[in-house]
Amino acid sequence: MHQHTGHAEMTPRHMRQHTGHAEATPCRMHQNARHTEVASHRMHQHARRSFRRRIRTLFLPTGRHGRTTPTATRIWSHMQEEALDGAHLIRPVAHIKTPYPVKFGVPRQPGLVDALEGVVYFEPEFRDADAVRGLETFDYVWLIWDFSQNHRGGKWTPTVRPPRLGGTRRMGVFATRSSFRPNDLALSCVKLARVELDEEYPDGSRGPALHVIGADMMDGSPIYDIKPYLPFSDSKPEAGHGWVEADEWHELEVDFAPELLAQLPAHLHKGAFQVLAQDPRPAHARVTSQGRDFWVTLENYDIHFAVEDTQLTVTRVVELTPEEMQRLRETGTIH
Repeated sequence: MHQHTGHAEMTPRHMRQHTGHAEATPCRMHQNARHTEVASHRMHQHARRSFRRRIRTLFLPTGRHGRTTPTATRIWSHMQEEALDGAHLIRPVAHIKTPYPVKFGVPRQPGLVDALEGVVYFEPEFRDADAVRGLETFDYVWLIWDFSQNHRGGKWTPTVRPPRLGGTRRMGVFATRSSFRPNDLALSCVKLARVELDEEYPDGSRGPALHVIGADMMDGSPIYDIKPYLPFSDSKPEAGHGWVEADEWHELEVDFAPELLAQLPAHLHKGAFQVLAQDPRPAHARVTSQGRDFWVTLENYDIHFAVEDTQLTVTRVVELTPEEMQRLRETGTIH
């Protein structure tokens, strides 16, 4: 049989010599895997450099007025899709205007503060009255939006510390409504107060706008989609509350002296009480911050307060200047 095939019988040692490879030890397997990983990384880097060269070459020619040609724009869009390696690119359809210029003080769930209104302004591409035709017949809408102030470059952790649990106990991120999530996406059900088809926008343009109540969103939050709330499919009265049910929540008693309340515009009065009653302090600070000065910002007003046990007392109200508001939006604080 050996003579028929023309090959001598191969021992394991001969097989290693014949193939040119040593026996795959665990150490060598690890090295091979590492080499594969490095090679893959280098290929990815090469693809990125090639992509940039193609972009530079593509956009050198422009139209008569120095603008990118429509053909180049279409190719750019296709190449963006290609560069994302199959990821689905989404873009905001709108942004929301709310009384919460910074994260601190934003209600932790939708509907907890129903005395303050938000306005949804559409991006130019979606600023078409036909896009909201029929929406006025619904009482509530779902907003799919972005935790835009929580972006961490794709980093995430499998567990988080919900404020409801005092910030000391961990739960799985997918078992919570934490704002620290893999894709930074949020979902809120808000009351639709009214639909305006031709409202003036902050930039002076005009278009459709949605006035909503109960938003738990920071001012300027991007909105990716809007859908009507359907009670027959979305309401589940028999649903349990999971681990949340075991930790009863108690609102704070708010002492807001009339002379201090008068320093706020009338449309913020009831909403200020509701925001403060939810105890906006960080969960980890509730035990050790008795009597300490905190503040929340509604529109351009700082409301300072201190908490003793279950009693919150407002200590002063400060109207912020335009310069202070600008610094607040850029840095998150003016103090």
